[in-house]
Amino acid sequence: MESKPPNAWVSVRRIFWRCLLAGLVTWAVLGLTFNLFEDWQVRMRDKARRANCLSNLKMIGLSIAMYADEYQGRCPMDSANPTLLGSMQLLSNILTSSDLLHCGNDLRPSVREETDWRKVTLSNISYSYVPNLIWQSTPDSALAADRIYSTSAGSVWPT
Repeated sequence: MESKPPNAWVSVRRIFWRCLLAGLVTWAVLGLTFNLFEDWQVRMRDKARRANCLSNLKMIGLSIAMYADEYQGRCPMDSANPTLLGSMQLLSNILTSSDLLHCGNDLRPSVREETDWRKVTLSNISYSYVPNLIWQSTPDSALAADRIYSTSAGSVWPT
């Protein structure tokens, strides 16, 4: 019995399919790696924004403390029935820029950063403030926080 020599085209086809398969596997691995990298990048960007928001809250707290130091322990209040906007605008002499009132993670559609104190509106403020406090009269009480849009009872706070 004589053995047949291997067909050259069969060898070329096998090599072609093996290379194609190896290429597809490589592309699949690269695609998954890139996708995981993108997710990681988004998470890191979100964490960086959140760290910036916490830094803004700290600056607001420090500016309220400085305000209270200047005004015999009274925290900023624009009237007997304080508003968030008026109370925050009282900090304009202490805070260097109003862009500290904006958090990058604030996802409200109308919110935008504003650097001019005269143009600040409620939609530019990403934080809430607890009015009617006397500085250091109740230690360890909340002073400022992320903005509360509605309570479980359905009321909006603050207005």
